[in-house]
Amino acid sequence: MSAPAANIQLHHSWRQTWPDHANHFTAFDGQVKFAHIHEHHMSGWAWYMVLDLPWSNRPSAAPLTGHCETAREAAQAAEACYAAVLAGTWRGMSEKDQQAARERRENKDGIHRSAAL
Repeated sequence: MSAPAANIQLHHSWRQTWPDHANHFTAFDGQVKFAHIHEHHMSGWAWYMVLDLPWSNRPSAAPLTGHCETAREAAQAAEACYAAVLAGTWRGMSEKDQQAARERRENKDGIHRSAAL
């Protein structure tokens, strides 16, 4: 990353996932949970999406996971992935997925809000 991790600005709410897991965090867009980051047992931080998308054909040609040196870098990568998925620009999205993302933006419906949230 070009900027030091301390200078990374995050755009969503990140909360500790469980009280007894100091190095595991969940990202929220309002009430919608969309990602987790956690300290990897070998080194660095892992990030992954936990999206409940309104279309069934989820992106698959590009990973919805990754690994970064710091927690802030992992959070930034997860936020960038989330923004790209919602915009319909994440590599590997099918035309059907892109169209669904465009319709979601036009209708301003957001992603499906699971009753479990």
